[in-house]
Amino acid sequence: MNDGLILADRIAQPEMQEVKKVQQYVKFEAVDARRGQIKITNSYDFRSLDGLGLAWQVIEDGRMSQGGKLPAPKLAAGKSEVVSLPIRSVKPGTEAFLSVSVHLAENETWAPPGHGVAWEQFELQQPALPSTNRPAGEVKLTESGNGFVVTGEDFRVGFDQNGALSSYQWQGAELLASGLRPNLWRVPTDNDEGGGERSFASRWRQAGLDQLSAKVQEVKGEQLGAGEARVSSVLVLTGKKGTITYRATYSVAADGAIALQSDFKSDGDWPPLPKVGVQLQLPGQFTDVEWYGRGPHESYWDRKTGARVDTYRGKAAEMHFLQVNPQESGNRSDVRWVQLTNASGIGLEVSGEGLFNFTVHDYTDQALMEAKKTQEIVRDGKITLSLDLQQMGLGGDDSWSPRTHPQYLLTAKDYSFVLNFKPATKNGDTLVMRL
Repeated sequence: MNDGLILADRIAQPEMQEVKKVQQYVKFEAVDARRGQIKITNSYDFRSLDGLGLAWQVIEDGRMSQGGKLPAPKLAAGKSEVVSLPIRSVKPGTEAFLSVSVHLAENETWAPPGHGVAWEQFELQQPALPSTNRPAGEVKLTESGNGFVVTGEDFRVGFDQNGALSSYQWQGAELLASGLRPNLWRVPTDNDEGGGERSFASRWRQAGLDQLSAKVQEVKGEQLGAGEARVSSVLVLTGKKGTITYRATYSVAADGAIALQSDFKSDGDWPPLPKVGVQLQLPGQFTDVEWYGRGPHESYWDRKTGARVDTYRGKAAEMHFLQVNPQESGNRSDVRWVQLTNASGIGLEVSGEGLFNFTVHDYTDQALMEAKKTQEIVRDGKITLSLDLQQMGLGGDDSWSPRTHPQYLLTAKDYSFVLNFKPATKNGDTLVMRL
């Protein structure tokens, strides 16, 4: 058994941050967040807030635009006070958040000054709708025996005979190591396995979700005027409980950007799905990961309260959390965009027309499933990127029965989402600050 918050080697598990957040004794409530008016409540039974500092910052489109520090109000236990933070107006059209935290102002026997005690984040403004202007330039769609190719001034996009994105070249550099495919599977967690034959993992395997067969029903390429080309395909995924039809529609613009519309339609008697998304691989050099979403640690549909929205960076080899038993880990939720780049700052950026999830690993799902111990995971020298509309929640009321709450289940129904792909180029350092 390895339940709990800390592993046997004293490494804190990601859920530690969730517990810390939901059990914090200092509460924050927005009175008028855009004017910086926040109600702070001391929920301790006996201690005051003496010796704590207060910090705040405004994040606009994932970048810190303003912030400051001041003493925390000296509230007695059970008392509240409204504080006014000197916030300036945010830029119109940006997505803006206000983060407020209290921290130790002095050294304690158990933690140094600056140690975070409690925090909250408030939405100040939703982003403006993206521009619908089409980029200038031309693209050319050609058909070959192996699929379709779309070319433009600095790019070449290839689609295989199944209509799947298989190559993405920018200024001669290949951004993909393997093609994009629909993905409904996750390597089961310990919670997924809880309950024996009744477990979610057992039901997934009984339904054949771990070994779906795919049959191409339709592939089509279209030239939509001089500045846009479209490639679409219909793939029928067959398991033991029915079929799931995946329709992929790729629109390639004159600047090399690709919009992918993914539509899933379920027929049959399927259990709740592990996830709904797509997966691809990048060359092993794209090890630098940056994203705008919840972080810095992993988060999931039913375990993300302790992860705030900001811009974060990491390394592909460090984007997982290796449990004692190899299993799913490392998901980032409520993501706006993610970039994977090499040492020169060149790579791939993916954004969503809505929020999405991603995982980045330096191993495949298959390698993770085959390993009995974490040190047995085989790396193939490539970066595996999963992009999901959603993953099923982790559950965890207990670990011996299927107890994921109903609102965090992905029932087998129709799902649609849009992802936008474009080449990423280095354009200066990113300012990343956290409270």
